[in-house]
Amino acid sequence: MTTFTERRQRVTDTAGILLFLEISAPSLPNPLRIVNDTQDWTSQGVVYLGAPFDFKLPNDTKGQTPRAQLVVDNVGRGISEDLESIGPNEVLMARLMVSDRTDPNTIERDYFLPVSSVTITGATASAQCGVDYIMRQQAVKLRANQFTLPGIFT
Repeated sequence: MTTFTERRQRVTDTAGILLFLEISAPSLPNPLRIVNDTQDWTSQGVVYLGAPFDFKLPNDTKGQTPRAQLVVDNVGRGISEDLESIGPNEVLMARLMVSDRTDPNTIERDYFLPVSSVTITGATASAQCGVDYIMRQQAVKLRANQFTLPGIFT
């Protein structure tokens, strides 16, 4: 029996890979589950909605935090309703899982990505992936001043 890695290293890959994506947020009752295909797939007893998606890799620009862009096909799939229910300034978490078409129940690779800046158009839903929201936060959450720490200003 050939392994996932052996099938990927062949000149002709007869099976191919499946990319499962789970997008979760505290305000969502269940994660949004999609698979990068035109048909629905079931993995480990969970149904994933078939919706083509793509990652645009970040530019290597000096002085900027690298951010990949996730673009999901939104035509006739109802993804926008789920994404519009997310609260403002809420950070989503995306879980990207790589599997083989011959055995979609076995997850070979698992990646976690923070997602921010979700925008929706009629044809696509896109979001920024990366730790940019962490990099743009203040280094100090509580600043010492006469109101927060009055004892040190006497």
